[in-house]
Amino acid sequence: MSTTETQKPAYELTEDGEVIFTKKGKSTVLATYDEETGHLEFADKRADSFYRAQIIRAITEDTEGIQSPNKIKSMGIKGQKQDEPKDDAPDRPKASGLLGDKTPEVVEWYFRYRPQEAYVRYGVILDKSGEPVTAHCKRVEKRLGENPNTGLIEQQDVVTENEHGILATRQTHKTFLKTEVVGAQAGEAEEDEG
Repeated sequence: MSTTETQKPAYELTEDGEVIFTKKGKSTVLATYDEETGHLEFADKRADSFYRAQIIRAITEDTEGIQSPNKIKSMGIKGQKQDEPKDDAPDRPKASGLLGDKTPEVVEWYFRYRPQEAYVRYGVILDKSGEPVTAHCKRVEKRLGENPNTGLIEQQDVVTENEHGILATRQTHKTFLKTEVVGAQAGEAEEDEG
């Protein structure tokens, strides 16, 4: 067995800021990263959808998996509309250690002050005109809470329902997965994609 047969696909951040995917000797540029500004730009929607985690790992970790000093401060997709800085935008709220960029205040800030980046960051599904696809969505989550009858802490179902939920590939308090669409609208929502 030769070493080329056992090699796994490799993701690498080059010195000039390109994130390269190499498989079977063929290299493809998936994204570019500007170390000075912290901006990550995916080569296309496919790179964002299929390789997001690997691209981010290539930027934020070294080859041994140790945290690098690189920070991703903004992201976009090449050729897509970018946000213009808003003069009235406050500083982005601090993300919680547990939720990261899914912290509700952070999500709200991105949707209000940097909507195009929010669309990329949270994988928002857009219609043909570039607007978020919405549908009637329902999410049931298990959470610990006090049982009012016994006073004991128990696992409870918490239901979140939104008639105009934003469909996305990352679940936040504001975005919903396609699997959370109520009833027949799931098929309709998929047809609206751009």
